[in-house]
Amino acid sequence: MNASLKRSLVAPAAGALLAGLFSLGVAAPASATTAGPQAHPSGCSYGINHRSGTYARCDHHNGGSYRAVGQCKRDTTGAIKFAYGPWKQSGFSYSSCGAGYTPHVAGIELSPRNNT
Repeated sequence: MNASLKRSLVAPAAGALLAGLFSLGVAAPASATTAGPQAHPSGCSYGINHRSGTYARCDHHNGGSYRAVGQCKRDTTGAIKFAYGPWKQSGFSYSSCGAGYTPHVAGIELSPRNNT
């Protein structure tokens, strides 16, 4: 039995470029202890958290989990890196870009599995 991992990243200017990169369906084997139907979280929102990183939150985990994803840009060179928050089933997940980087794009990664 396979479960799929769904990623999505939305950006005002870079959305079209990154949509193809993060609209991946990656198959992952389900654990033998996994029981019952699983679904992706729903009622989700995400955004840039001041100038330090990104946040993500979902109203219903539906047996799955979610985490914040941030595309961060180096202030001096424009180099890009990605930052990931912890997997959650409730509350906020925060990603941090780190010193010298500014969050450029906010996104969320959804999984039908409990990754917490």
